[in-house]
Amino acid sequence: MCEKFWTLSSSLLQTQIEDALDFFSGRSQSVYRNNFRLLANEGLLVQAIEKMGLLRLVEYDGYGVIYDLRTLKDNMEYSFQVLFVQDSNGIWKILNF
Repeated sequence: MCEKFWTLSSSLLQTQIEDALDFFSGRSQSVYRNNFRLLANEGLLVQAIEKMGLLRLVEYDGYGVIYDLRTLKDNMEYSFQVLFVQDSNGIWKILNF
C-alpha cells in the first residue's frame, strides 16, 4: 500500500488529479477531487506533496489499514491518518487522509 501511496504522490506532483483519484475509494473521490483542484489552482498542490514524509503502519483492524503520514509545515511536524479499505473488487483504496 505504501507503493500505491507514492504512485499517487507522483501523479499529484504532475497535477494529474484524475489519475491520482484512481487510488481513492469511490466514496471519497469527489471530496479529494475538489480539494486537489483547489490546491492546484492556488499553486499549493505540488508544495504540499513535496513536504509529505514516510508512511508508517499503525494498525490493521479487520476493516481497513491505518497508516500514519507525517508532513512539515512552518517547521512543525503534523501527523495524519491514512485509511485504506478494500473496494468491492478487493483492491485497497484510500478512504481518507
